Amino acid sequence: MNVELVTKDDLRSLESNLLNKVEQLIKGKASEYQRRWYKTKDLEELFGISKGKQQDLRNKNVLPFTKIGVTIYYSVEDIERILEDNKSAI
Repeated sequence: MNVELVTKDDLRSLESNLLNKVEQLIKGKASEYQRRWYKTKDLEELFGISKGKQQDLRNKNVLPFTKIGVTIYYSVEDIERILEDNKSAI
């Protein structure tokens, strides 16, 4: 019979590895979420659309949004559709 001893250091290493894997999974889920939704700041940075212009587009029902509390979210799919619909043939 082959006997192997597990030390406290082995257990600490296992714990550390498991925690790292869980953190990677959580970060993966967070990045997946971020790809699906933009916030106001994202539209400012990515497309140069000011907060005021975003408000104007929301008021005119051009820019669909979801509001949770004070945070406004824009679906990536909606933004891509708007860009595609307004694409110039030039």
